[in-house]
Amino acid sequence: MVYLTATKNEKKAIQTKRYYESRGIPCEIRRNKQTFVLFTVDERYAQQAKQLRLTF
Repeated sequence: MVYLTATKNEKKAIQTKRYYESRGIPCEIRRNKQTFVLFTVDERYAQQAKQLRLTF
């Protein structure tokens, strides 16, 4: 699993997950105490997400 991003807001985490998945990047939300962390399955998807973040 490769780290994508983290947020304290659950709604924002779900919204970001939907955004990435609508663009073909599979991701998963895991909870670490109060923080919601988004991960993807491999480095290739992480690079695609990084490119999207520049335009997001």
